[in-house]
Amino acid sequence: MAGGKETPRQKMIGMMYLVLTALLALNVSKDILDAFVQIDDGLNITNKVLDDKAKATLASLNNPKKGEEEKAKPFAAKASEVEQWTTAMISYIEEMKARVMAASHNGNADGAGFEEYMKDGRSIPPGTLDEDDKPILSKKDENQNNTTLLVGPNPESPRTDPFSANELRRKLTEFKDKLVSIKITRADSTGKTFEMSPDVIASLQNTFAFPTGKDHDGKEA
Repeated sequence: MAGGKETPRQKMIGMMYLVLTALLALNVSKDILDAFVQIDDGLNITNKVLDDKAKATLASLNNPKKGEEEKAKPFAAKASEVEQWTTAMISYIEEMKARVMAASHNGNADGAGFEEYMKDGRSIPPGTLDEDDKPILSKKDENQNNTTLLVGPNPESPRTDPFSANELRRKLTEFKDKLVSIKITRADSTGKTFEMSPDVIASLQNTFAFPTGKDHDGKEA
């Protein structure tokens, strides 16, 4: 049970760290950003493996062994719900990544035109070439527009509206809270209730922790 609920968490870890780290590392060199691209490629492979495992788990719950249909129903329903939460969270992050690309490459501080950087519901990989075999993203180290998009023009009063860094943190925290609070009651005479194990809860709390940091002046930000 715990292992099945851990899969969506694992699926989110790589993407979360990629987004939060890459977006906040605004003043690093292109060489470092190129390294993030390589990390992204590896994480995408890992996510594909985890996604296949998650699909196999869902398939087993939706097609239980004979005689276990009723027992499996509440678990299948909750697994489907978690899948919907995860899909929505990933879709949001993918659009946010595309908006960052639009802001960086086109100078669109509001992320307008992000559709150009998406394909089949996913943001395009940074190394994608255009029809002339030229990199679509050629300004990996542009940071002013990204800062405006994610934080706003006034760092002392950061944005909280859609596709801001604050909203991303809020959505990730809400996603974590949903996972932590999962409870499933068996549909049989025992009426036994299953909850997330302490180890999984601790892992979720640690993964989705966003402690207050300090800026270059040593002040809390």
